[in-house]
Amino acid sequence: METTVLGGGHLYYFNGIPLMHHYGEIYFLEHFLVEYDDFKHIIEFGTYKGGLSSLFGLAAYRMGADVHTFDINYYENPVFEKYRKLLPITVHGLNVFSDAAEEIVRDLMQDGRTLLYCDGGRKKREFIKYAPYLKTGDVIMAHDNPVEIRVSDIKDTINECNLAILFENELSALRSRQLCFIKN
Repeated sequence: METTVLGGGHLYYFNGIPLMHHYGEIYFLEHFLVEYDDFKHIIEFGTYKGGLSSLFGLAAYRMGADVHTFDINYYENPVFEKYRKLLPITVHGLNVFSDAAEEIVRDLMQDGRTLLYCDGGRKKREFIKYAPYLKTGDVIMAHDNPVEIRVSDIKDTINECNLAILFENELSALRSRQLCFIKN
């Protein structure tokens, strides 16, 4: 089901919850989270109405992991609120550039393998700020390539943090707007 929304964009759904990712991206994330099923923490910047957070929550439940999602403009959604009670999802109403958010993220990333998903309002800045906290084997992703973030925007961080691109061909074939890197 696809619905046109204000501004001409498209709104998709994950189990009845609106999200701003098309189905090719959801398909990729589902397969990615089955293949890479050893994360301890999934950290998401940009909750919106909780659609992607719910997908992450279901995967985290299966893996024995947790989800921490950050958004200062979180839009409450009754379906997502039900999932939050059932799944290991914590919503933080914090600006990801605040000292409080940075402390939470840094502490989480110290323990176990982490997936960091940059999809807030300033993806390039999120990526650059938090990539240095990645440990070997951690994964960082960013949404809205090439509109809000491009590899050329973050090339210095990629090099400095020893990141390798993952699934470039697969994401391109799915017409995905996601970037995916692993810390070597």
